[in-house]
Amino acid sequence: MRISLSTSLALGLALTIAASACAITSSPTATDAGPANDAAPTPVDATTDTTVSPPDGSVADASGPPPTYPLATPDEVCDGVPGLTGAALIAAIKPEYAATFTPRTGSSSALSIKLKYEGGAIVCHRAFKSMGGAPDMPAWIALTAAMDFSTADGLFAEKRAAQVSRRFGDALELSVEVPVADVKGTFTPAAMPGFDVIRVGIGGSLMPAGTTSGNVQQFGSKSAVPPPGQVNPSVTQPVGSWK
Repeated sequence: MRISLSTSLALGLALTIAASACAITSSPTATDAGPANDAAPTPVDATTDTTVSPPDGSVADASGPPPTYPLATPDEVCDGVPGLTGAALIAAIKPEYAATFTPRTGSSSALSIKLKYEGGAIVCHRAFKSMGGAPDMPAWIALTAAMDFSTADGLFAEKRAAQVSRRFGDALELSVEVPVADVKGTFTPAAMPGFDVIRVGIGGSLMPAGTTSGNVQQFGSKSAVPPPGQVNPSVTQPVGSWK
């Protein structure tokens, strides 16, 4: 079965949103060692998690192999899928992607996305069977790269770690999630009354030809623990898109 790029991006973003329950997290500020100098993304980064369950609500088999594991070498094959290796993922990342960013309000501006793999874990996510009629998820691979996401007008000037992954076909996926207070540039977050955890997510596709498209969104959630049997409400608002 062929899966279209739009479907793959939707599934990829669904994984990220489900994994963070619309509450995006990041680790503390790091010392500048190149393009990334602010924060490393979690939980969408390329670290392993032996308690990860599939995002459709099914539960990973505790008696089976772990759902994620770090590759021993960049040439190791992920979950037995030919060609799905860290070396292939690293080779597919272009040093820079150019596009035009169009905010929800305001004028468009040139966007530059620079990426560089500087070492670290390359993580294999095993394939799993989905429940409830959702599509099965094939194996995918991810790493953390240094990212410089900057618009010419200064709206965004994000130098931080981001996840780069390959889920379907030749397209790569870029994702990073940060507290709104850590966003650089002149970006002003929208008011989200009643929500005390405000975060910004950047997600998009990176094509083999060097083109890219994606979007920036603002998320609001509540930090208070919900009553038993309930979940905290959340809200999402688009910030802009690029292509």
